[in-house]
Amino acid sequence: VLRMADDDHVMKPAKALFGYSLLYLFAIFAIYLADCVVGRALAMGGA
Repeated sequence: VLRMADDDHVMKPAKALFGYSLLYLFAIFAIYLADCVVGRALAMGGA
């Protein structure tokens, strides 16, 4: 995969799916982190 040219039309869907999956994974972890932070803030009497 590293040796393939960037304009390889066969790999474009796979690269797009890989990029989407990384974005999705980042979003899941960001939401999980926000949930933990809010949970701790509420447990400490922040609201």
